[in-house]
Amino acid sequence: MKQIIFLLAIISLVGCESNKNEQDRIGEANYTFEKTPNTLFALDETTTQVGAYIQFDTDKNQLIYLNPGVRNICVFDFQTGETIGKVEIQKEGPHALQSGNIQGFYYVNPDSTYLYDYWSKQLVLINQKGEILEKIDLNRYFIPDPDNIENPPYIYPHTDAPMKIVNDKLILQGTTLKTHLAKHQNPNTTAIYNLLTGEMTFCNPYPSIYGGVENLDKWGFFSYLMPSYTLNDSGEMILAFPADDAISVVDLNTLESRSFFAGYSDSKNIRTSPAGKAQNPQEELAEYLEHTLYAGIFYDPYNQLYYRLALKSLKDYHVNDRTTHVKDISIIILDKEYKKVGEYDLEEKINVYRNCFVSPAGFHIHLITEDDDHLTYLTFKPVRV
Repeated sequence: MKQIIFLLAIISLVGCESNKNEQDRIGEANYTFEKTPNTLFALDETTTQVGAYIQFDTDKNQLIYLNPGVRNICVFDFQTGETIGKVEIQKEGPHALQSGNIQGFYYVNPDSTYLYDYWSKQLVLINQKGEILEKIDLNRYFIPDPDNIENPPYIYPHTDAPMKIVNDKLILQGTTLKTHLAKHQNPNTTAIYNLLTGEMTFCNPYPSIYGGVENLDKWGFFSYLMPSYTLNDSGEMILAFPADDAISVVDLNTLESRSFFAGYSDSKNIRTSPAGKAQNPQEELAEYLEHTLYAGIFYDPYNQLYYRLALKSLKDYHVNDRTTHVKDISIIILDKEYKKVGEYDLEEKINVYRNCFVSPAGFHIHLITEDDDHLTYLTFKPVRV
């Protein structure tokens, strides 16, 4: 009889925990979004709408946009949508960049912009004319060392994994190349470079859901292995891995982290373990399309909320037709305590889901349109239910 009572108690506890986990997944319906008119920025004849990297300056209310067409950086006034300045990136002469493979930037002011050249692994500081003020060669920090536990990341900034400076520390976010790794190594995803001392620190390895170093090659490089992050008002780093329901809140001084559930309400088709073998490109594409996974996370300082994108599973697609690869998106809403307080399903098909930003007007998602005269952003205002 005692054994039966003990077994029933265990079953009851497991059931309660299961219900709690399910409730955490659903969260509370305290917030949703109200769609408002699109936000437009006027483009001149030299600026295209297919830029891959943006920065929003919350202090000056400016959108800073990397224009790949003529390789410059455009500064837009958010209120008027007009260009109010440009930073040149020189292609020839003594101030031309060595390779010109600019993947990200951090705009401080018109005469101070940091560029990251991912091919040469150089950090380049330029002024408004594109004149090079300083070059910092970071290559030596990123050479894999099999005897070092802290394996360096491969730096590859995106709008949802941006270059940021906090207290003279430059955050460079990346991924792993899945090579030259020993089982004892931590495959870190973040590099923090101290601009004053020249010290480099690596942190934020992949969480346990990835199955350890030996299983990283079983995850898609451009889909599952590139985490995103945002910064809050306290300068904490909120890190989100594509395969993980949880987010990590990282103290940039101690590098200690706390974990919080921030997953999509429907657990169906969320991949939760490494596949059985290393992936080829077609397998990687299928994994990406047929499973729900997470993309960018963005902090809203005006409402003290966080928005995390969930890219939902897609079954009806053709491998060779990229127009069929556009996934439906839901936005998970978290409050300042990282509790899930809402979820919103987008009706629109989004083709540039990484290029999002938050302004006083709401949450903005880049949309490529047939209007080449404007940079177009869908705009969603958070509202209490």
